[in-house]
Amino acid sequence: MRKRIITKNTKELYCLFSVDIQNSTKNKYENLFWDNTVYNFYEKIPLHFQALLKEKGSSNILSIWKYVGDEILFYSKIDNISQIPITIQAFKETLEFFSKNSKEFTIKGTAWTAQLNLIDKSFYMNKTNDNDNNTLDFIGPSVDCGFRLSKFASTDFMSISIEILDLCKDDIELQKTFYFLNSEFLKGVNNNERKYPIFLIKLNVNNQQKEDLYLRSPCNYNSLCLFLNEYYDEPTIIKYHWCISRITNSFFSANDINTFKNNTRSFSNITTKDDIQSIKNWFYENFEDPSINCFYDTKHGGYYFSDLNSYGTGHDCSVEIHKHFNNQYNDKTLNKAIEEILLESCCYEWAKK
Repeated sequence: MRKRIITKNTKELYCLFSVDIQNSTKNKYENLFWDNTVYNFYEKIPLHFQALLKEKGSSNILSIWKYVGDEILFYSKIDNISQIPITIQAFKETLEFFSKNSKEFTIKGTAWTAQLNLIDKSFYMNKTNDNDNNTLDFIGPSVDCGFRLSKFASTDFMSISIEILDLCKDDIELQKTFYFLNSEFLKGVNNNERKYPIFLIKLNVNNQQKEDLYLRSPCNYNSLCLFLNEYYDEPTIIKYHWCISRITNSFFSANDINTFKNNTRSFSNITTKDDIQSIKNWFYENFEDPSINCFYDTKHGGYYFSDLNSYGTGHDCSVEIHKHFNNQYNDKTLNKAIEEILLESCCYEWAKK
């Protein structure tokens, strides 16, 4: 039975997921009916994941990419980057549910992205028999990176790619769960010229050893934003623009792939000091340090932001600038302005003037 490859030419963004049974080989030696465990794993995980997506109001369709032994690979097409935090939260809760409730197996998971026809590719393996369905497959540097990251996943921590971290960093609930492990060289990733930062999402389970908590510290949001801005602006990263691309809303608006690639090549040359200063001027005209005019309540341990009707959760510089200037300047310009504001002010929660 011969197969032929049919390449997909459309520009699309996908979330990719891996779920693996922990210590599966050991369990096969101890459990005579280990095959039932694997079959239940194949059946229950996708159903629960899809049910959570629906419960959260997501229209994303979860599809099976492939089964690899005791591992399930999923994919979900993303039409708007705002869908990604919802999808990641559903995946996180799926891992937590089975870690807490399943007596048959323990699992670990990884989430990453595929940017099709920009830095990654997809294709269908078309079988000659009329009854056989086409099978969608993915290849590319981002796809490979995800498989490298899966070794850092555990029953307590879900491993994620830099792209997933970047796209979920503004989600308040997920923010609290980001942990940094370390940076290390992953085979082939970043052409072995730059260590890859390993970030994890802490799962709400109670299996961890005490030493795990000392090895991994929660991420500070503002430090995280600065790190990501600097990471994507590094010469080593920019040099491999065809393998590394920061995902923004422009991904869905740039219809011409060649135009996108040309813009990416000249990306480092289109930021000016005047643009950065204009962004900063707008921000300083509209926002100020809360210590100037906001009431500080010792009972709540924070400032009262009247326009938000809340304590201690003021306006975020990064969020406000990206929201206001998203269609006027490229991300590099916006992020440079944000970085300068944070360094100049040392203020992380802002009040509206």
